[in-house]
Amino acid sequence: DFTLLDDVALSGGFSRLANRTRVSLTRTKANGQTENFAINADQLVSGDSANRWLVQDGDVIFVPERML
Repeated sequence: DFTLLDDVALSGGFSRLANRTRVSLTRTKANGQTENFAINADQLVSGDSANRWLVQDGDVIFVPERML
């Protein structure tokens, strides 16, 4: 099983402009409804293991750019 951070790392990691505090994960449930989650990846990197965010087939991860 891959976590959100695993998938980000496999795709090349966060760019220097990535807004790691506002990562979004969109998940489609079996009934067709979608759920959207706002995730602070900085908390995951610093060891917040309460929720590792295991990625499921069909999940879409979006990392926005931060405003400068």
